Amino acid sequence: MKKFWGFYENESYKIGCNGGTVYVYDKNDNELAKFKDIAYGYNAALKPGSNVIVVKSTEGKLAVYDLEKLELVKKIRITRIGAQDQGYAFSPD
Repeated sequence: MKKFWGFYENESYKIGCNGGTVYVYDKNDNELAKFKDIAYGYNAALKPGSNVIVVKSTEGKLAVYDLEKLELVKKIRITRIGAQDQGYAFSPD
């Protein structure tokens, strides 16, 4: 497996972010997909109880991925002035 800036996992998947690509692996470290939809994506958050991951870019964008379908669901611009990597999470509301 490659080296990553951010690495995340749940019961089914392992996700690595290196800024230019988001890599998705199964629990046995087999590469399932790689996404190049978001530049400068170093940080991610897994939605609790599901196989949805959101990757945050320092360009002020979010990319939402469905890991079961292995596809990009939506891309969202949250700011036009850029953003730091940390400071977001899933919440009940």
